[in-house]
Amino acid sequence: MKNIMVLGADETETENLRRMIIEIEEESKIYAIHKTAKAYQIALERNIDLFLVDVTAGEKRTVEVPGMEFVSALRELPQYHFTPVIFLSSLEEVKMYAYTMLNCYGYLERPYNMKKLGSIVKKALTFPGAERKTEYVFFRNKGIFHYFRKTEIIYIENIQRRVWIHTTDRDVELSYITCQKILNHLNSEQFLQCSKNTIVNMEYIKNIDYTNRYLEIGERNIKIEIGSVIIKQFRKEMKERCCSKKVINRKESWSCETGTRMKDKLHRQS
Repeated sequence: MKNIMVLGADETETENLRRMIIEIEEESKIYAIHKTAKAYQIALERNIDLFLVDVTAGEKRTVEVPGMEFVSALRELPQYHFTPVIFLSSLEEVKMYAYTMLNCYGYLERPYNMKKLGSIVKKALTFPGAERKTEYVFFRNKGIFHYFRKTEIIYIENIQRRVWIHTTDRDVELSYITCQKILNHLNSEQFLQCSKNTIVNMEYIKNIDYTNRYLEIGERNIKIEIGSVIIKQFRKEMKERCCSKKVINRKESWSCETGTRMKDKLHRQS
């Protein structure tokens, strides 16, 4: 099932467009919105396959063409570099900009021709786009969206009701979120909670000392405590994920029973 977002100029137009798209693509999921902030949030949380955007869409008319501002922001996100966008407008003067600067797939002028709209929507939905389903994760903080490539997140910690995300090239502070909610949001087998306040990316674990309850992060050469309450569960999950999936970290793998490093052991056994 495809996901289509309709961003109209107001509630009435948005609803009319929604009904038109349902007639064209009744099996697709339609997100019909008339506020750019809400549309942007949904675009971050879902995988949208096609955008239909009114050039003048937006609750704040502080710029001449807020719909284009919205698409410009989308194009800054790696997962939406090539996603088809169809602009809907009566403004002929911004048509060239839509094609040359925003790489739009189509540009339809009012009044909309149902046959032409149906044709361009169906063609746009066959566009392959880019693979984007699980590579990135997004967090919103005070109205600002932060996106991260999951493979670049080293560890995440809660400190004094604040969340710190530590990556290979930056440290980002966010408002408080529980570790469980963060894990659910990450939705990846690569991340494990090692204490009440810390989540680690298995790819960056250099060594584990279960006796003294700490693990070493190779990328930053630091030690992170393994919580006394969670250590049993942590050890179990490390064993299951490393052994069953043969997780390899920089050509090294783990002895799931002892936590010691054993170069290429899993390769030799496979």
